[in-house]
Amino acid sequence: MNASAQKSAWNRFWFGKLENAWCYSVFRILWSTIHITFVLYILYWSTVEASLPPLPYPGVLAIFSGIPHVTLITLCIVHAIAGTCTLLGFCTRAMQWVVFAVSIPLFFHSVSLYQNHYGFYLCISAYAALMPSERFYSIDSWLRSKQMSKAKHSAWQKSPASLLPQRLVLMQLSFLYFFAAINKLEPTWWQRWTTSSELIVLSEESWHTGLWEWMLANNIAWLPIGLIIVLMLILSATLFVANRFPILVLLGCGLHIAFEYTLPILEFSRMCIFILFLALFPLKSPIVKSLVHNQNS
Repeated sequence: MNASAQKSAWNRFWFGKLENAWCYSVFRILWSTIHITFVLYILYWSTVEASLPPLPYPGVLAIFSGIPHVTLITLCIVHAIAGTCTLLGFCTRAMQWVVFAVSIPLFFHSVSLYQNHYGFYLCISAYAALMPSERFYSIDSWLRSKQMSKAKHSAWQKSPASLLPQRLVLMQLSFLYFFAAINKLEPTWWQRWTTSSELIVLSEESWHTGLWEWMLANNIAWLPIGLIIVLMLILSATLFVANRFPILVLLGCGLHIAFEYTLPILEFSRMCIFILFLALFPLKSPIVKSLVHNQNS
């Protein structure tokens, strides 16, 4: 392949077009539920720790630790309102940027509030704000339908949308899977989770306790951990072709459902499953095409 063809393929991959923005609108609704749970998490912990001084981040991020408690609560209210507006699709683009902007001081207010998965949430929220997700299932779309003819409104809804936001979201998830898998290969981590009963202690479920104890006793507790690593590496390498092979999305969803029922990690599983939905687009699988077209007809 010559340089010109490579450049053309690169541009098509990153800056190609979706047939319509339907999937972005569905993702907006799904991701808005994370906006709500994020602000509830911040409200809960900021209330619990209201009598304690915030633990500042190093460097320039320390400025967020100086936010008074009353201002922090006000930012939470703004975030909740903007997140609800995003869910409903009212002033969608502006509200998505408000959610992202307000999330930054909320997230970095104190080291004690830190959670890896909400750092991931910040990145995805920024990419989601680039999506034309107001075209379907939104107040914005309904208001437009009152101002335009039915044909023009339909043409606006179904006009091609940029692939770039979806590519950025999938790239972020791909990086997460890859580095999470590599981290699990670190000797200390591997020893900790494959030869001890710590998983049983941390888990909120008890149905797998006997199975895990049996695997520990027979020195095969490394098998499920090894399987998780392999699945994460496979997903990291294949997310961008999951629209051709939807079985990859099913594997990813199965992995996260297993996480949810063994070791729940805040909103991590839901976040990843929502993103895996986006990986089905642009539609290439005949089965998924049929399902989506039936849904939209």
